[in-house]
Amino acid sequence: GGGCHPLLAAHNSAVYQKSLCSLLEACQLPLISALEARLHTGAQRLVRLKKEKATLEAALAAAPTPPSPKVAAPVAKVDTPPSKVDAAAPKVAASPARQPTTEGHTPPLIFFEDSPEA
Repeated sequence: GGGCHPLLAAHNSAVYQKSLCSLLEACQLPLISALEARLHTGAQRLVRLKKEKATLEAALAAAPTPPSPKVAAPVAKVDTPPSKVDAAAPKVAASPARQPTTEGHTPPLIFFEDSPEA
């Protein structure tokens, strides 16, 4: 048979693996460098943001506390008679059933956005 010597086969395999590893290293070196640079930039940014956080927390602690907002009680809505409606108010159409009731109360007004009586 014409097989090659076992030492020659091991040598050829080692040369092939070394060549393949150097090719992979050449391809991955720029990627590794870029990732290391990004890691360094991220660490610097983290330090800067921690300093900014401490500065802002100190400014917040030193600032006077604003008074708490006072919550006003809800105001009851009162219907305005048609004679006293402001010109800037929405157009009001009086319904035919707008007559005082037996208790003396007037039914609410009906508001339309676009009144044909403009």
